[in-house]
Amino acid sequence: MIISEDNKNQFENLGYIKISNFIDDKNYKLLCSQLNAEINKKFDDNKEDVMQMGGSLIGNVNIRLGNKGQLIWDYLKKK
Repeated sequence: MIISEDNKNQFENLGYIKISNFIDDKNYKLLCSQLNAEINKKFDDNKEDVMQMGGSLIGNVNIRLGNKGQLIWDYLKKK
């Protein structure tokens, strides 16, 4: 994979690279939409205690991927 200058700058500034449409699969996109909806609901339901949610203080140490995380990981390994 060729890394563009924009990707290099993004990595330097943010610590990660976002590649739009890296995986072009309708099931994957649906999975991501569902996951985003779940995350947004979790934040909406916990607005008052957002700093008590996992990852807010020390990062995601020993994170549990959950069922959607495993599916996303499988798509990434294929690509």
